[in-house]
Amino acid sequence: MDILNQLSDWVNANSENFRPEIAWADRILAAIAVLAVGYMIAKIIAGIAGSAVNKIPFVRNANEEAVSSEATSGHSIGKALFYLLMLVVFAAALAMVGLTQVVEPVQNMWDQILGFLPQLVAAAVIIGFGLIFANIVKRMVQSVLQAAQVDNLIAKTGVTEVTET
Repeated sequence: MDILNQLSDWVNANSENFRPEIAWADRILAAIAVLAVGYMIAKIIAGIAGSAVNKIPFVRNANEEAVSSEATSGHSIGKALFYLLMLVVFAAALAMVGLTQVVEPVQNMWDQILGFLPQLVAAAVIIGFGLIFANIVKRMVQSVLQAAQVDNLIAKTGVTEVTET
């Protein structure tokens, strides 16, 4: 009986040493679960983003030359997005295990990307408004030239062919 009491006292005294091992195993299982769920979510998001990009008209026209579905612009963008998301998933899994020194560079990278994102969105908005403005000016110039009957004046000068847009 004395041996059982000593063993019980030793287990109670060293219980702090046993709990981290159990917590360590739990953390590894949680990290594996995060990796599995993150992989599935990243695949879904990348697939949706790739399909959405392929539906943009000028991208669809550029994709007509693609020989396979993997050679499309949307597939390439989706693949890049998948790998970026997997970096986040790996960072989360490593943080769960306690490897924060490995996670810091990835966090710094995401801070820089997210800091640049507003400028990227602003540039896209400016390009969009510029395209709309250019289309309006083009139609306005076409209307003015038609109203001035520039085609008839050019034909009188002897030019027989004018390109149309």
